[in-house]
Amino acid sequence: MRIILPALTEKVDAARHRGGGSVEEAWKAIRGDSEASFQAALNTVARVKVLYVASKFMNNKAVGTMITQAALTLAAGEEV
Repeated sequence: MRIILPALTEKVDAARHRGGGSVEEAWKAIRGDSEASFQAALNTVARVKVLYVASKFMNNKAVGTMITQAALTLAAGEEV
């Protein structure tokens, strides 16, 4: 997840500002085009693990909003 969060941080922060601010709204705004954010992880993490997390992020509200909240925390300059 440490590889994915930096890639999602900018997208999540921008989506939050555009879409009203809730974590769920930010997640919904970025989940469709987030595949590129997971590409970086393929260089260091097994493909099956990356695909599993990417799938959970895009299709599972609980996991997606948890990762989105972590990215928002990182965007705010706080430690995750």
